[in-house]
Amino acid sequence: MLFELVEYLNMISGEVVKTHYATLGAYCERFVKLPGFAEAWADDNKTMKWPWNGDMATIGGRSSAQ
Repeated sequence: MLFELVEYLNMISGEVVKTHYATLGAYCERFVKLPGFAEAWADDNKTMKWPWNGDMATIGGRSSAQ
């Protein structure tokens, strides 16, 4: 859950979270490299990176900028 939360916060902050908080950035880098998860994260059919919110949402919906 922490990985997902950091990814969300990083997106809505304009990529500031991972840069300003280097420990969180390093955590996400290590998480993405975990066996099993790395393969799933690389495959867009297995892990949906966008949109990650409902269509009605102003942030993260299909009509909002990525």
